[in-house]
Amino acid sequence: GNAPLVSGNRVRGLSSADLQMDNYFALNRIPFDSYNTQSLEIDRGPNSILYGTGSPAGIVNQSRAQAALDKQSGSVSLEVGSWGTQRQTASFNLPIIKDKLAIYVSQVYNSEGFEQKPSYDRTRRQYAAFTLVPFANHKTKLTGSFEYYNNSADDPTAVTPVDLVTPWLNSGRPVYNPINNMVTYLDTGK
Repeated sequence: GNAPLVSGNRVRGLSSADLQMDNYFALNRIPFDSYNTQSLEIDRGPNSILYGTGSPAGIVNQSRAQAALDKQSGSVSLEVGSWGTQRQTASFNLPIIKDKLAIYVSQVYNSEGFEQKPSYDRTRRQYAAFTLVPFANHKTKLTGSFEYYNNSADDPTAVTPVDLVTPWLNSGRPVYNPINNMVTYLDTGK
């Protein structure tokens, strides 16, 4: 699917790999997503040390989409699934000034549906990037990007109810007194 690209990824039995975005350390709490991914690079084990911040578990580096000066493009997608799941994405690359300035914008709205109600998990993300070549000799190139991330969720519980009252009632309602180290059965008083 197109949902988050990286989750618990173990390399050589160690902890999960470090995450980097455009070769900079990324927050593990904000997952990668394909809506603005240009490429994904996985460096395992000692190779990750080449980045300078690597761990023995490795690094997963996401290269985010950049604005291209030479092509106008765009895409829109809509996916639907069970229990109201939906995902909407849109991305556009727009050259503003030929060979000088371009912008890239993309967004995603992802809503996970659950059989248990009123559970929900909604993610909204917007991303914008620019490329600027200010001089005719093309030796100077400025790039930049901005991303907005918002996730609100009330996930369903995976723990089923446990009845601890019925066994307590069936055993005579025992209570423990820590002062005298005694158990008393409330049904019989013994």
